[in-house]
Amino acid sequence: MSGRRNHPLSGGFYRSVRSLDTPWAASPVIPDSPKAFDGFPWNPAWVHEETNRERARRLGGRSKSRSSCVFKSCLKNMFKGSGRKEELVGFVDMGVGSPPYISPNLWKAYGYWARPTVNDVIVHNATPGPISPLNVDPLAVFNSLIGPHGTPHPERWVPHLQHPALPPRPDLPGWQTPHLGSPLAFPWECTLNPFLVHSPVGRAPVTFDVGLDTSCIIYSETGPDITIPLSEADRAQPATYPFLTIMEIREVADDTAPVFPWPMWVLNDRGITVQDVFEAISYNFSRHVSGAEFASWDERRQAQVGEAYWSKFFRNQVIYPHRVVNNEGLKRVDYLGDRVMFRGLEPSPRKDGTWMLFVGPI
Repeated sequence: MSGRRNHPLSGGFYRSVRSLDTPWAASPVIPDSPKAFDGFPWNPAWVHEETNRERARRLGGRSKSRSSCVFKSCLKNMFKGSGRKEELVGFVDMGVGSPPYISPNLWKAYGYWARPTVNDVIVHNATPGPISPLNVDPLAVFNSLIGPHGTPHPERWVPHLQHPALPPRPDLPGWQTPHLGSPLAFPWECTLNPFLVHSPVGRAPVTFDVGLDTSCIIYSETGPDITIPLSEADRAQPATYPFLTIMEIREVADDTAPVFPWPMWVLNDRGITVQDVFEAISYNFSRHVSGAEFASWDERRQAQVGEAYWSKFFRNQVIYPHRVVNNEGLKRVDYLGDRVMFRGLEPSPRKDGTWMLFVGPI
């Protein structure tokens, strides 16, 4: 059997908490953090003490480079005062102007905490419930998740319940619940979730047709003839580090139109998740195109969109021969032609605080 991994390091398979007698063991840290120094220079002359001229140039540009890093300075101060730096395994501050590195195990650790599988029942743990977890017996809650006839009861879970056998919340300040009015990081200061990072070549981590419902999202690398839906724990992971409460996806890469007609807003006061991003994209492209919108396009765009629509219509008749394929009308996804597969996000090159969506062919 091949030893090839068929799920992403940041998610995929999640263990279940089947007993409260065994302390929780976190996922191992995969040693793939970025290297600060990856080899001796081929020219030894490059290694020397900093000259006065180099020092003046370095210090002279510092004020400009830090002008937009208010959030990062706050973040560093939080780390300095947390007293728990030894627990931040997998977090690497890459310096001013660069987003921090978050190792796969930390993204997965948040998924474990947000959507743990307890007593073989997936429960919602990230959103606080009406019952305080301080006055609850963990064992009673654990046993209540399964009814007398084996029926699962996830609604009986008490969110934020703490116990040595349960996965803890990653102790990173950027993933604490955002406060109303607190400063947000710019896109270029954020680290994107691995499921959302732009994949310029090869297969994206997930297979996501942006015109379909998000329940159709599956892992890309699962082996031949195997289809595995994206898990709830992976969908509940943060979309970024640090948390954002607003994301605007204003552009689609390689679009020839001067302005993309349907910018997408992703909103979540408690911190945007991977699922929030997927839902916003799916909702946007599954909507119908109005007659006024279609009439505003030039003839070339109208012909391209019409061709994409009918190609999809006849393709579905071939794929689903026993299903009645209805003429549902033109939708926004048809605007993309045959490039309807999610390829990831990047901060907009305009540096205007928005994001750019990348899509690719089927």
